[in-house]
Amino acid sequence: MIRLNITKNSKFIKFLLPLLVAVLSFALSDLLLKVGNIEFELGSFLSSFFIIAIFLAFFSKIIMGYVLAKNPLGISEGIFIALAVLLAFIFGIWIFQENFNALKLIGLIFLIGGILLTFFKKGNNYKNEDKIKNKN
Repeated sequence: MIRLNITKNSKFIKFLLPLLVAVLSFALSDLLLKVGNIEFELGSFLSSFFIIAIFLAFFSKIIMGYVLAKNPLGISEGIFIALAVLLAFIFGIWIFQENFNALKLIGLIFLIGGILLTFFKKGNNYKNEDKIKNKN
């Protein structure tokens, strides 16, 4: 059985939960831009889809700022991008009935697998990053 350590200083609270919120808000902003079918004319910038999408993307970057302040850049941004691609892939198939083929699946597996391999690698050493933080 898998247990989540949800305490004030846990990795889930400091890393995974805010990262998932950032990914979800970013993916929803992309979804709204697609649903709005914005062609970037002057009037399209005033549409509700565009305004909400920009707000969600901005909110996502604020949350990512929190994540990046407490975690390594390469891991945090890599997981963010991989999960955002995964959600875009799922939204595309589920909502827009975009075609799904083996080549897309293989690419997605390699993308997610590579990010997870770097995240769960034993002996992750972030001492250099801590030295840079301590200099400031």
